[in-house]
Amino acid sequence: MITRSPEEKVSESRLGAVVVMATSLYLAEVFSRRLSVEDLSAILHGLEEEGLDVEPVAMRRVPGGVYSENVAHWIGMLEAFGCGRADSCTKPIELNSSGWQIVHEIISKERTQNADFLRVSPLILKQIQRLIPQ
Repeated sequence: MITRSPEEKVSESRLGAVVVMATSLYLAEVFSRRLSVEDLSAILHGLEEEGLDVEPVAMRRVPGGVYSENVAHWIGMLEAFGCGRADSCTKPIELNSSGWQIVHEIISKERTQNADFLRVSPLILKQIQRLIPQ
């Protein structure tokens, strides 16, 4: 994945925020961890801080971390289509089979269209591991 400094032009191979969220939900589930809206916000923020070229999302500081309306909106869309639910921004997101199908489709499409995707997955996993209490 291409990293950038503030003065560099945004690259063409920017990783979409929805792709990061879908991949995060999938990788967390593999390790029996469910993520919240705040967790997904923290993952996006952490990747951005590490210099990964991720689609910008609006973030604001909240007690204990960061929160993104963009993340909440995406989860809200999944809820509206009956694919899952999130009772609050701090509670784990629950996806049903339709929600997981969407996650898998997003990841599958990105794997075939973005050669850098597989190199980014370990960076997302690193952000998830930071959320797990030791």
